[in-house]
Amino acid sequence: MFDWDDYRPQSPEDVLWDVVVVGAGMGGGFLGWSLAQQGLNVLFLERGRPLDPSGPPRRTTRLQRLLDPDSVAADLAARGVWNRRITVNRDGRTASFFAPMGNGPGGSSVVYGAVLERFRREDFAAGDRTVDPDLLPNGWPIEYDDFLPYYRRAEALMGVRGTPDPTDPDDDSRLLEPPPLSQRDSHFYDAFAAAGLSPYRLHVAIAYKPGCVECQGIACSADCKAGAVDRALRPALVSHGAKLLTGFTVDRLGADGGTIDHVVGRHDGRELRIRGRVVVLAAGALNTPLILLRSTDDRWPAGIGNDGGMVGRGLMFHASEYFALWPTREVDASGPAKTLSSRAMNVMDGRKLGSFQSVGTPVHPTLVSDFMLAILERLLPFRIPLLRLGTLVAAVFGGWLFRRAALFATIVEDFAYRDNRVVVDPDTPSGLRVFYNDTGDLTARTSALRAAIRRRLAKHRILFLSSGDYLNYGHPSGTCRFGESSDTGVLTPENRVHGVDNLYVVDASFFPSCGGVNPSLTIVANALRVAEILARRLRA
Repeated sequence: MFDWDDYRPQSPEDVLWDVVVVGAGMGGGFLGWSLAQQGLNVLFLERGRPLDPSGPPRRTTRLQRLLDPDSVAADLAARGVWNRRITVNRDGRTASFFAPMGNGPGGSSVVYGAVLERFRREDFAAGDRTVDPDLLPNGWPIEYDDFLPYYRRAEALMGVRGTPDPTDPDDDSRLLEPPPLSQRDSHFYDAFAAAGLSPYRLHVAIAYKPGCVECQGIACSADCKAGAVDRALRPALVSHGAKLLTGFTVDRLGADGGTIDHVVGRHDGRELRIRGRVVVLAAGALNTPLILLRSTDDRWPAGIGNDGGMVGRGLMFHASEYFALWPTREVDASGPAKTLSSRAMNVMDGRKLGSFQSVGTPVHPTLVSDFMLAILERLLPFRIPLLRLGTLVAAVFGGWLFRRAALFATIVEDFAYRDNRVVVDPDTPSGLRVFYNDTGDLTARTSALRAAIRRRLAKHRILFLSSGDYLNYGHPSGTCRFGESSDTGVLTPENRVHGVDNLYVVDASFFPSCGGVNPSLTIVANALRVAEILARRLRA
């Protein structure tokens, strides 16, 4: 059993650390590991707590969640999921809910689906889009070819399995061999190929040990699903002398002009000031900008790095829809479930659409319930008491209808608009408020991808389980974008905060575009890139 307390620093305030990393997820974990193995003195500061090693975390029933929504918070915390509601003002309406993000050592990689795919060359390039003064530039300030070696290294470190994407001429990935497909997924593979969808085996960091259940949305207890904990954080602590302080909430950064002097936070009820030669923020695309915005002084009245007013702006999410797909004949579904992907429609008719991929779980009654509920609420001019409970019961009893179906999900790239942003709001549970408005473009491209899939797969029975809210709140990005100047971004091409000598950001905040795939591999690859930059600097 791994004891995290063995790697807790005794007097963290008494040390001048080479590198202080705020956040121990994919970005912070791999950057800290890379620097620690080169002999640098690294301290991780993590807000969340480790998972309880005494046994499997409890999970509330759907009925408990329905009747007592506040009971969800304790359940989520026990499973390593962010357990404070985020508040979102979307298209003039306000909602507060739990977002599917990680919390604790390893961050979201503890509960993610282990999909690790590269962006494509067109995702790095500035695209031709509708001219809109509020649309921020989407071109990357570094070349795709310069980034490619870090993708290769990240894939090797994570043990990614799959096959190359036949529609991507730059996909030279040397992936581990995936397990054989089930009869059902072999059937779908052939059907996708016949429909011109150029399928390939989804790139996943799953070892498929005996008894593997692929652990979608939950922590893996068998070290079968690779993440930041096993591939970066634990090796940094055990083998390279790094330290980790969990339960540490960062309040602000203390600056001396253009240099960060210390990190101010709370731990076990008291304030601590942690000093570092370099400070790296990796707290996530919603929380990293909050730290910068709360860090005000005479030099930085609007927050550190916010001279151009860009901190927190340009927030992007992916748009995702689930759909159930039935085979055209009776086939056996025994075998791996997270298997297939297609990016043949990433760019279609001059528009960025995205991809679709296996979800890796059966069709869940909650999805069916949300689908039914959305239809009924649109049709009925009045609300029915306990309608949600009724649709959930109907979905559970109607589950046999979906027993042969496979579940897939689309991923549509979002674009960055200046007024889509995250701001400080101490009156909300998470201390933040999200403002997001859809100009209609994202909805149109989501509908276009849905229609294209229906056309290509017309021989199959297909049902889109869309509840009307298609934003993937587990994939925020872009709130501290990197670029050439502070007028259009927060970070330099080296991921250093404009105007600050020793402050860097390595989570998904830096994205100027979010592509049509999961962001995790790009976060890892960039962390390795920035670690090289910092290692050269600190050695010098």
